[in-house]
Amino acid sequence: MKQQNANQITWRSIILGILLSLPHGYFSIQTPTPTTVSLIYTAVLTILLLVLVNILIKHQAPKIAFRQSELLTIYTMLSLSVAISGHDVLQVLAPVIGHAFWFASPENDWGGQFLHHLPSWLVVSDLQILEGLYVGESTFYSGSKLKAWLTPVFWWSILLFALMLVMIGLNILISQQWIRNERLSYPIIQLPLAITEDGGQLKFFRSKLLLFGIIVSGGIDLINGLHAFFPVVPLLPIRTIEVGQLFT
Repeated sequence: MKQQNANQITWRSIILGILLSLPHGYFSIQTPTPTTVSLIYTAVLTILLLVLVNILIKHQAPKIAFRQSELLTIYTMLSLSVAISGHDVLQVLAPVIGHAFWFASPENDWGGQFLHHLPSWLVVSDLQILEGLYVGESTFYSGSKLKAWLTPVFWWSILLFALMLVMIGLNILISQQWIRNERLSYPIIQLPLAITEDGGQLKFFRSKLLLFGIIVSGGIDLINGLHAFFPVVPLLPIRTIEVGQLFT
């Protein structure tokens, strides 16, 4: 029987990454913009839960347990997919596609100034179609709405795909300089690496330093969250300190 390479990307990790990307994306857009920070915490939380399940699998059926390379593949897919569907891309792009036509009025004279310059295949101009987006109380899943959005979504998807290829190409070009010459530490990936080490280990969750960090940061966040709903709870002021220079 052929033995798999420990660092090999497997089909099962790709398939599971695709399947998890859908609920993960929906969950992420319901939370306070997790994609606006470099370490996407919803992806970390998802992989953390997957590691806990994997630890149980390792005890019951170790041969089918996920390896670290597979878990990191899933984590990467979750991070990239939600980065596209999150706050700074699709959540901003979708309203922009019909913004100019919906908010055009005789007062601002957008119709006479620039609306006729916008390509019809890049925008949605039908106000009845846009009403469901801006007013609500409607469903997207109707023949007329799907047809109106299909062409703009297709062309914008090509642009997004091209941008992704450009970013991948840039990373390939500078990866050797960063990894071999400058030997950057990549602090953002250290937490996922630690969580997925050897497919997940209980000793990670028993770390006193980890528990201390969770208690301190989680406690502050919990108290400030309670303050938002119950002002009688005192607010713990937090001052942002720039530490980026410590890692470069």
